[in-house]
Amino acid sequence: MYRASLESLLLASALLLSGVPSASAQDASPTRESRPRAAERLRPVGPVTVTATSVDWAKNGMMIYTGDVKLSSDTLNLDGDRLELEQLGDGEYRARIIGKPAHLLHSGTPASGETPADPPVTARGRTLVFDSKNGIADISGDARVTRGEDEITGETIHYNVNERRIQAAGGSGGQVRIVIQPNNRAAPAAGTP
Repeated sequence: MYRASLESLLLASALLLSGVPSASAQDASPTRESRPRAAERLRPVGPVTVTATSVDWAKNGMMIYTGDVKLSSDTLNLDGDRLELEQLGDGEYRARIIGKPAHLLHSGTPASGETPADPPVTARGRTLVFDSKNGIADISGDARVTRGEDEITGETIHYNVNERRIQAAGGSGGQVRIVIQPNNRAAPAAGTP
């Protein structure tokens, strides 16, 4: 049960950020059938390690890790001051990572066959929350998300994973900043208009 929860946390964290739009992303939303294949590519295959100064694991499915928390696997690293992981049933959960700031790094996946590469994804904020049941991620407190070289910053970033929709706010008169890198296009051959 514990290992399944950690795998679910890793998978959802990676999925949460793997859909951040980039200049090279297609406009079409993934179909329900394509999501499991993408999810499987992101699932850790190696061990998952969590370190913290202390842990409180209750029978109700709530796990609280505090003090220099680090979660690492072959593809995902999380760190912060506190990780709260609540099991909601049916394999669903809610994870909340708090830090000054809290960080997430998903190393991405290389291209293989017909599957394109997924660039590395990072997130930073004072609080990162993911609800797998509703497919919602909220990053708040000097929030920043990158996917490859694309970036979005603001006071808060709300990401609906299922709809692949991002909403961001600058907060207290601040602004949202989005940087989208152009596609790398091959130069036209000599003599081509």
